[in-house]
Amino acid sequence: RQTTGTTQPLNGVDFVDAMNGTVVGSEGTILRTTNGGDTWTPQPSGITDKLVGVSFSSEDVGFIVGWGGTILKTIDGGTNWTPQQSPTGALADVQTFNRHNLTIVGRAWNIVARRDETVPAVSAALSAAVIEYGVQLEWITSGDDFIQGFHVYRRSGSITGYSRLNHELIPGTTHSFTDRTAQPGIKYEFILGIVKQDGSEVRSDVATAILPVAVLELHQNYPNPFNPVTTIRFSLPETQQVSVKIFDISGRLVRTLVNKPKSYGAHEITWDGRDSAGNPAASGIYLYRLKTNGRQITRKMVLLR
Repeated sequence: RQTTGTTQPLNGVDFVDAMNGTVVGSEGTILRTTNGGDTWTPQPSGITDKLVGVSFSSEDVGFIVGWGGTILKTIDGGTNWTPQQSPTGALADVQTFNRHNLTIVGRAWNIVARRDETVPAVSAALSAAVIEYGVQLEWITSGDDFIQGFHVYRRSGSITGYSRLNHELIPGTTHSFTDRTAQPGIKYEFILGIVKQDGSEVRSDVATAILPVAVLELHQNYPNPFNPVTTIRFSLPETQQVSVKIFDISGRLVRTLVNKPKSYGAHEITWDGRDSAGNPAASGIYLYRLKTNGRQITRKMVLLR
């Protein structure tokens, strides 16, 4: 049982995915959820008619029909609803595929009203390639003049639903995306969502990728010899506690550069040639040590003043 916050009879419901749904009811009631129904937020319809049918083709584009011949359209997720001219009264239900194509059925004499305008077709061919510590996605599209942007979706074998990777809409002029959050040894499926100018979305075929299992590595610092700054690069096969420390040739600790958890993948840090007190270290040979859970790697470097 979920609490809606309204006492009006509810007559129609539609979900575009597991999280985003809309309920309609009497007295112009519209309720919207973005968290799978845990909470419902009222949206103003501007009318008091009995609303009975709702259909969304994406998170933003939807139609509502009502008992008095009401047709409402939104292209911004219900923030604004625009009345449409009704071909008949006593409408019962609606099904839409985008803002141009929908079918409406009416109770009176079982009248069916259909609006079907020709809209340009868009499509995309998506490819996924494994790169160093990530997956590079690239796509080729058709119908570019009618594309507003893109969304990238991903799922792994253990997850049934797709999750969106990008926070902001990827511009329509962009044709690539790098996923740096993929983990090694897991098979991922990617889908490109093509957002058209009318707000509807078309999805591509699936592209797959598996990142190889990474190894623990500590690279030679660069430059070496150095004065006064050098860069130290290392890579991790998984997220774990990491320390990177500098020692002099006698084994005395000079400086701790890192001592905290680090994520899977490549990392780099710099040493400015100073000790923990901020004093310049003397010229000579120094050791830098990478230590993780039960393993450590040590390399030499030379500081020249």
